[in-house]
Amino acid sequence: MTNTKRILLASVVGLVVIALAGCPVVPPGSARIYGRVFVKGSSLVAISGANVSVAGTSLVSITDPQGNYALNNLTAGTYQVTASAPGYSPETQTLTVADGEAWLLDFWLGP
Repeated sequence: MTNTKRILLASVVGLVVIALAGCPVVPPGSARIYGRVFVKGSSLVAISGANVSVAGTSLVSITDPQGNYALNNLTAGTYQVTASAPGYSPETQTLTVADGEAWLLDFWLGP
């Protein structure tokens, strides 16, 4: 194999690894809901420390400084997911997930 082919192959493999790094991985038999919580009417201002919970379960996630959260190990079904934070009105969204799925679900909380 020539050096040019090796460099090309290494570049392609590197791009695939980078592309897959951002993909959510979901174990078989479970589902995942992830996303961010923002201030409503803002230009993507994140809310840090917001609670994101799934009704009827003990699953709760607290957003990080960038507003990111993740709810893992859900079974297939329909869920009511609520985001809340002090000083903001809570928002609830309903989502149906199947095994092996990862769903992006963002919230926009108003005062």
